[in-house]
Amino acid sequence: MLDYSPAAAPTEALHSASVPASLRDALGVVASRPPSAINENRNLVADVAPATSAAPATSAAPAAQPTSPVEYAEALAAALAEVAHLRTEALRLRAEVAEQTQERDAFISLAAHELRSPLTTVKGYAQLLARQARKTPLAAAMARSVEAIEQQASRMSDLVGELHDATRIRRGDFEVTPLSADLVALATTEIERRRALAPEHTLLLLTEAPSLLGQWDGQRLSQIIRDLLDNATRFSPDGSIVVLRIGTRDGKATLSVRDQGIGVARAERELIFDYLYRAPNAERRNLSGLGLGLYVSRAIAERLGGRLWLAASETAAHGGGSEFRLTLPIEQALPTPLCPTRDEPTPMRANNANN
Repeated sequence: MLDYSPAAAPTEALHSASVPASLRDALGVVASRPPSAINENRNLVADVAPATSAAPATSAAPAAQPTSPVEYAEALAAALAEVAHLRTEALRLRAEVAEQTQERDAFISLAAHELRSPLTTVKGYAQLLARQARKTPLAAAMARSVEAIEQQASRMSDLVGELHDATRIRRGDFEVTPLSADLVALATTEIERRRALAPEHTLLLLTEAPSLLGQWDGQRLSQIIRDLLDNATRFSPDGSIVVLRIGTRDGKATLSVRDQGIGVARAERELIFDYLYRAPNAERRNLSGLGLGLYVSRAIAERLGGRLWLAASETAAHGGGSEFRLTLPIEQALPTPLCPTRDEPTPMRANNANN
């Protein structure tokens, strides 16, 4: 037994000749703390520990106060053991979540792969029917049916492609192939495609020059433009205007898409680029989408050395409308400058098939 009286300070008891030197070293820090601090640690552990006590908390007797350095050490050891247990449990739960996430991603990848083949067949025959319908006059109802099949097959193909791309991004094997591409030509193709799918909207294309060349992956860049236009038309009321603007600034190509839609709340402006995230206002309005388009588009932009972000947005209560911006490096010398000079500003050219 230690020669230690309750009236003496713990540090004085530790320096007693009857206390072994090894025990003094091990308990020096513990004994320097007041009993209340040790008791607080014990109470904290009791609060977070699982409720396995046989007696109710209301009838439990108060914990005895430590009266010696040894009891202090035992209390601290118990607290540390409980913390270690909780840490182990947290790591176990984290591993389970990671495993479930991997299983989910694997399922999505497999589903996307299996859906590609039948969708390719459906899309191919739908396009064949559409071409045949343009050569042979059909009844109005039949012509609309063929057009609807073609459009929805294309949309399903795009969704499956997003699923496949998202899983590849999360695995880390998503790549782009930069080649010479014309940003204006790509935007023109995509805006014409969107006009056919969303005739209830007015789509404008404004450019500083008839072409804008750079070292980009044209197919992936078209995917970004397609997603931005799709979002702009889906989240905007019928009869609204969507403006796609292309130019250059500070040696970089710039592209922006402005709509008159429901807008994005300030707290969600970065969340909308997360994997499988859907804004609450889209959920409330039952608007379609998987929450993958912006996630994939931002990944493409970053792999092309660019940046995609939400530059401005207002909710419906403040007028509505959002503007997404994309910047890309231009890695190819162009024969003529695309930026307007200070003395001779370049007028904007408007392409609008709806007017």
